[in-house]
Amino acid sequence: MKKFMTAVAVLALVGSAFGASLKQGTQEIVVEGLFDPDTQFDQQIDLGIKYGQFIQDNVEVGAIAAYSDNDLLEEMGFGAFAEYNFDQGTELVPYVGVELAWANVDGDDIESEDAVTAAGYVGVKYFLAENVAIAVNGKYTQASEDIYSEDGGDLEDKDLTVNIGMAFYIP
Repeated sequence: MKKFMTAVAVLALVGSAFGASLKQGTQEIVVEGLFDPDTQFDQQIDLGIKYGQFIQDNVEVGAIAAYSDNDLLEEMGFGAFAEYNFDQGTELVPYVGVELAWANVDGDDIESEDAVTAAGYVGVKYFLAENVAIAVNGKYTQASEDIYSEDGGDLEDKDLTVNIGMAFYIP
């Protein structure tokens, strides 16, 4: 545990030397993922990719693609997002965003289902370097159909998640 805390302290000191540069024209690529080999539905694989461009300082729009698979459901989706970053001139940058997407869910015990999803999220980016950040957010998603698996295998039309990803910036 001491080694872990030392590593976190060193990263915090290194990160403090970098400030965010989220200026108009900057491009962002975010990769989020999860692999859990042992869930109630056997394996769980999630992968999300976002590409965006800052259309003015701190304001970003872009596209998203997502894929998720477990033994119960396979889901894929595509959509668009808009995000506002509160650049404080430090390595920590809070942000808020919205997404609108199309999703398709298919499973062994259900027919293929299409849905429109709308999401809102709030998070923080921690810049490890001028062009690399860890992004963490909490996201609430509402779907037009029951497509999200919950405890017991039931499907619901809403989902609450915490997402962690790596963000890369191209000036």
